[in-house]
Amino acid sequence: MSLLGPSFTARMPRSLRQSGFHGATVTVVLTGDLVGLVGAEGGDRPVPIGHIAGLRAGFGQTGRGLHPELRLFLTDGSTLRLDPMADPGDAAAARRSYPDFVRSLAARLAGAGRLAGIEIGVSRGWTAIFTALLALPALAMATIAAWVWLDPPRDVVERWIARAFTSLLALLLVAFVGWFWRAQWPRGVADLAALEAGLPRR
Repeated sequence: MSLLGPSFTARMPRSLRQSGFHGATVTVVLTGDLVGLVGAEGGDRPVPIGHIAGLRAGFGQTGRGLHPELRLFLTDGSTLRLDPMADPGDAAAARRSYPDFVRSLAARLAGAGRLAGIEIGVSRGWTAIFTALLALPALAMATIAAWVWLDPPRDVVERWIARAFTSLLALLLVAFVGWFWRAQWPRGVADLAALEAGLPRR
């Protein structure tokens, strides 16, 4: 019998609900040779680690800010997305359990020669859409800054204040868009230490 390893609770994904799972949540458990999925009100599915081609850990945008999410890429070509849930009764344990699960699973995948399948980031489509939306105000501010430089106020003091303010704001917005894209766009990791960028901090 395999020993139980790190585990966490996630919202029940639609794919599992359609395959017979019941309840609002699913418990995800790592053992020595498989990942076990257990529905809160019924349904279970063992996923052998040999059937997991890779994973992607990152942070998706929600109404309450960034929220961790995990994708497991299976060898049959399917993807299982899991959204970890915090345990209000033991917040410290909840912060430990999900990152420890991902670290342990990633270590086993890397040990099996599948480091190339380990990524950080979220969906490419989601990242492209939100980056484009964030780029709109950055582009608008850059346009205003350019206009102020080409057609500044006549007063010398006002001219340089306007130029400095609009240029600084435009640079900050452009830098934020670049940071957001870099943080969210899926990319492989060179080693397991790089995986920490896609995990919640304790």
